[in-house]
Amino acid sequence: MNTLFTFLTFLFFLMLIVGLIVPKWVLFWSNNKTRKKVLVYYGLATIVSFVLFAATSEKTQSAANLSEEAAGDETEIKYNYGSITYVTEASGSNEEGVKLFKAFAATEYVLKFAENLYYQEEYSGLNEGIVLMNEATKANYYLNRETGLAEKIGVQNVDKWDEATKQFAPQFYKYEAEATDEYLEICGHKARKYIVEEFAAKQKGATAVAWILDEYTFPPSRLVFENDAKRITAPVPVFFGNKKGIVLKLEINENNTIVTFTATKLSLVAPNYAEFEIPDNFSVKEEK
Repeated sequence: MNTLFTFLTFLFFLMLIVGLIVPKWVLFWSNNKTRKKVLVYYGLATIVSFVLFAATSEKTQSAANLSEEAAGDETEIKYNYGSITYVTEASGSNEEGVKLFKAFAATEYVLKFAENLYYQEEYSGLNEGIVLMNEATKANYYLNRETGLAEKIGVQNVDKWDEATKQFAPQFYKYEAEATDEYLEICGHKARKYIVEEFAAKQKGATAVAWILDEYTFPPSRLVFENDAKRITAPVPVFFGNKKGIVLKLEINENNTIVTFTATKLSLVAPNYAEFEIPDNFSVKEEK
C-alpha cells in the first residue's frame, strides 16, 4: 500500500507539472481546459495521496532518527567548492519509459558550488534554463532563455526541513550502499563503484549503481525551486542521498528504463562569484 501511494503521489505531481504548462494534455475529460482546473484537480490529488502515504508509512520514526544521525555526521564533513557537468542518457526495453525521460529531462546539467551560492543550468527538457540561488541574500532566480527574464523563485532544501516535515517524506532520507573494490576513471579521478540498495525516492524494483569520488564532497544541495510556473529539483546525482563524496556516474534501472548520468567535466576550484549573478542580457521580471 505504501508503494502504491508513493507511485500515485509522483504520478499526480508529474501530471500537475505537465498540466500547468499545457492543460489540454492532462484534462482529457473537460472542455474548459485551464491551468486553474489543473491546479484544483491534480494539486488536490497530489496532496491527498501524499497524506495517505504518510499515514501508511510504518518506518517514519526510524527514518527520522536516521536522518538525525546523518545530520550529526555532516558537521564533520569538509565541503569543497567547484563545478560539475553531467550528461544524461536513457535506454532499455521499456520504450515508453525511455521516451518519457527524454521528453522531460535535460540532456545536460551544469552545476556550480560556492559559499552560500548554487548554480544549475539545464539544456533542453521541461526546465531548460538557469537557476541561481544565494542562500545569504535569499535572491533566487530562474533565468528563462525564451523570454530573457529573470523570474524570482522560492527554494527549499529537503535536508533542512524540520523533523515534523521530514516525517511526511521519509523516502527522501533513505540511503544504503555497498562499496566494491572496482574503480572507474572519470574526469581524471578514480571513482569507486557502489551497489546502491536504497536511495532517495527509490521506486519498487529499481536498482542503482553509482561511481563516487570519495575524497571530495560538494555542499548539500538537495534543492527544490518553485514559483507559479515552475518546479525544478536538483538533478538525481545531487538528490541521491549520499552524505559524502561526489557522484561521477549514476545508473538507475527502473522497470527496464535505464537512465545514466555521467560527469564529463569536474573542477574542484571555486567558481568566480560573478558566475552566480544575473547576466546583462536578462531583465528581472517585475512582480505583480
